Amino acid sequence: MRPIALIPFLLASGTALAEGTEQLGVQTVQDGSIVFVDILNSSSEVFTYEGLGRIQVNGPDGSDLGLFSSGEVVVPTAGDGAYQVEFLAWQTEGWDITVEGALSGLGRVHAYEWNLDAQEYTEDVAFDGSFFALVQAGGPEHTNTIEMQAEGLAGYQWKMAANSAGVEGADGRSQADLESSYVPEYPIYLQPPEIATHTVQEPVAGELTLVGGTLECDSLAPGETTGTFIFESDVEGSYHIVCDLDGDGDFDLSSDDDLTLSGEAVVGENTHEWDGADNGGNWVGPGAYDCQLTITVGEFHYVADDIETSFSGIRMFQVDSAGIRSPLNMFWNDTAVQDRALDMPNGEKGLVTSGSDGMSSGPYSDSFSPNRNARSWGAFQESGKGNVSLLDTYVWLAESTSGKIDVNIIDPDLDTDGDGISDIEELCELGTDPYEVAGYFRGGCTTAPKAVAPAAALLAFMGLIGLRRRED
Repeated sequence: MRPIALIPFLLASGTALAEGTEQLGVQTVQDGSIVFVDILNSSSEVFTYEGLGRIQVNGPDGSDLGLFSSGEVVVPTAGDGAYQVEFLAWQTEGWDITVEGALSGLGRVHAYEWNLDAQEYTEDVAFDGSFFALVQAGGPEHTNTIEMQAEGLAGYQWKMAANSAGVEGADGRSQADLESSYVPEYPIYLQPPEIATHTVQEPVAGELTLVGGTLECDSLAPGETTGTFIFESDVEGSYHIVCDLDGDGDFDLSSDDDLTLSGEAVVGENTHEWDGADNGGNWVGPGAYDCQLTITVGEFHYVADDIETSFSGIRMFQVDSAGIRSPLNMFWNDTAVQDRALDMPNGEKGLVTSGSDGMSSGPYSDSFSPNRNARSWGAFQESGKGNVSLLDTYVWLAESTSGKIDVNIIDPDLDTDGDGISDIEELCELGTDPYEVAGYFRGGCTTAPKAVAPAAALLAFMGLIGLRRRED
């Protein structure tokens, strides 16, 4: 990625800038919310809370440090680590947490789930600012910062939480209700986290294979048998298996025209079972399809939880140790919610997908441009595709893609040689030739040819009959 902007950090020792209302603006933090404060040197650092009511503080080991009122100093007696702070009152006025001895301009305060309340949907109270996620990029020892920059994010009561997979079981697709779930995974800071290592382990995708049945053939019959994709990964990250179902040569993980299977990649062997259904749950038709694997590291999903508007939108950037912002390509698939899309203030509707290459966030110095460098939707009202929905937007820091493989889908009822045994059983369980016709063999295949349709089998059969007649 090409560095395009330098935002200098104030790397002076001494008192850090207060973190809280300065970053969140008018967004109210709800009571019961839990945030964390990084203490990197417990022998010299202390922190102070300013705000409404008291806070409950626990050490990194879970020890109870007690209740603290506004202005009281918290001494980190439990050693270095992340101290848990629970707000016991709504923060409807200015609040902040300051770590004495921290570096100014870098973040110590974070939450896995920011529970915020703007009291209304209007543009006047929308969030304009940034959150900074600390993500793993190949393993626990490789951590990086991803900035999610927002302009006009309005959701009344809303959350900021992120993970590496998005909505559970949705393979990166947005969902049209709140019954689905997602698990907050990444710490979300109000400033670029001081503890980031700013290193990335580049992934190398291993060979992708599909095996089915006792004989581990490269075929499956939807509704009758399943297949298992197998591959090796050399990193901890995420994977996306994409099959080109529409045959256009484009492996588009943002479109339901292709198949996308996603999950968490672990070091070593990985597997993903497939029943032969497409993204919409429909059986894939007979034929041969190209599939390929992409392994990513530093994958970051922001699931907008019941957020009615993002206008002008959101953009995402990698932030390095010098504060340089590099644009990331954003991906999404809103097929399940697009029928509720409203005209945005500029007269356009938010895009249904990002496209196979994603949408670039562009140079950091550029202005927000809805549908061009910013992921956008909504009209500052209580409706639209973001209302009572989970809208997923995701990026990653590095990727590796495997070569293409052929996967054969066979009609479960197909019996080409008419022997009463289905082709899929002969191929994947018995090892016999399903293409034997009237005592002749088409070649002793043990796996299905690249494209064998019933019509082709019939032509072969008729050709053999003609040959025998000529011989007679």
